[in-house]
Amino acid sequence: MPAFTQDSAGNSLLSKVIKYEDLDLELPAYLYSIGIDISEAPFPRFNKAKRSTDYRELYLPLTAALVKRKYTGTITKYGYEVIR
Repeated sequence: MPAFTQDSAGNSLLSKVIKYEDLDLELPAYLYSIGIDISEAPFPRFNKAKRSTDYRELYLPLTAALVKRKYTGTITKYGYEVIR
């Protein structure tokens, strides 16, 4: 896990993690649970990719190896597949 998301003992500092692809579904419910009602506000999606390319195909072998070494724990913790 990146250092900014946990304390020195390895405990998570986050109360909730929402994956970007689930933002439009989970963020309104989370905000409502902490007293912020955005039910009447539009929730637009910006910069939606027009391609269907798997993000893992965008990495060069060296870059993929670096990301894998640094972030394997985070990637698997949140249900993504590790770059090969």
